[in-house]
Amino acid sequence: MKFSFAFSAPWLQETFDRMLGKHDVFPEHIAGWANRDGLFDDLSLLLDGVRAWLAGDLVKAIHLLVPQIEHALRSIVGRLGKPVTKAHPKVAGVSVAIGMGDILYSDEIADALGPDLTLYFLALYADPRGLNLRNEVAHGLLGPSEITDHLGRLLIHSLFVLGVWKELAARRR
Repeated sequence: MKFSFAFSAPWLQETFDRMLGKHDVFPEHIAGWANRDGLFDDLSLLLDGVRAWLAGDLVKAIHLLVPQIEHALRSIVGRLGKPVTKAHPKVAGVSVAIGMGDILYSDEIADALGPDLTLYFLALYADPRGLNLRNEVAHGLLGPSEITDHLGRLLIHSLFVLGVWKELAARRR
């Protein structure tokens, strides 16, 4: 999967270069598209992340957008009527938010998203055989050499995908 994401780099770059060169793209456009289904309760961090990406501040963009994408996936889980928290493994009576692994390795959620979207999000964010971005960011494992323009474009691409997740999942059926 890492090879697949790397192989897509020139295509994604050309697509984004054309989009940004042809259209006056504002952060509100991208955030609004990602929130077409109301996956975000508050757009402020999402907007800050997109603004950072457009300004070339990839460190800020990555550290803001990865958790926001996880939040959006958790919102999808909630809309499917599934629990978005789980019992804390060590502290009785306390619950914690489910993470991307909990979401994407769930058969019920994978069935609702469809195999293509599930594989896409798993490979990019949660599977150790892929880029595993969620864990790389959350645990401070993402090194400076891995913070690239392409990684930023992959995150923005994920926002575009989140804007049409329902349509993509419905087409599968």
